[in-house]
Amino acid sequence: RKQTETAVRLLQQDSELKQAADKIAELKTVLEQQNEDIALLRSDAIKLTELRDQASLYQQSLDTLQEEYDVLKVKYDKLFLPARTAAGRQVVTVRYEKRGGAYRIGYKLSENQKFEILTPAALEQRLDDLKKEYPNRLYVKIVIPEDSGLSYNEAWGFTRDILDKYDYYYQQ
Repeated sequence: RKQTETAVRLLQQDSELKQAADKIAELKTVLEQQNEDIALLRSDAIKLTELRDQASLYQQSLDTLQEEYDVLKVKYDKLFLPARTAAGRQVVTVRYEKRGGAYRIGYKLSENQKFEILTPAALEQRLDDLKKEYPNRLYVKIVIPEDSGLSYNEAWGFTRDILDKYDYYYQQ
C-alpha cells in the first residue's frame, strides 16, 4: 500500500511538474511575444522620432520657401503696378527747356492756362503745396519740347527728380 501511495504521489507530482512545465512554456511564449511587441514599439518610437525630425525639416523648408515667396510677391507686385494714369488725379504740367543757355521751367495747373515761368525753388514750393493738398493724387505731366536744347541726361535727370518727389505713381 505504501508503494501505491508513493506511486500515486509520484504520478501527482509528475502531473504537477508537467503542468508547471506547460505553464512555464506558456509564460515563455507570452514573454517572447511581449519582447517582440517591445521591439516593435521601440522600432515604432525610433520611426516616430525620425518622422518628427523630418517633419521639422519640412516645416523649416516650408518657412524658407514662404519667406522667398513673400519677397518675390513684393517684387512681382512692383513689376506689375497698374499703368500710370491721369484719370481721377490732379494734373499739373511742367515744361522744361533750355533757351540761350538758360534753363526755363514752365508751370500750369490746368490745360486752359498759359505756362507761367518759375524758378526751380518756386516750382518745388508749388509742387510741395499740391502734394499736400492732393496726397497720392498728384499727377505731374513733364513736357520736354523737341527743340528744348536739353541733352538727354539733363531732360531725364529733371524728369526723374520731379516724378520721384511729387508724382503719385512714384510715391508708392
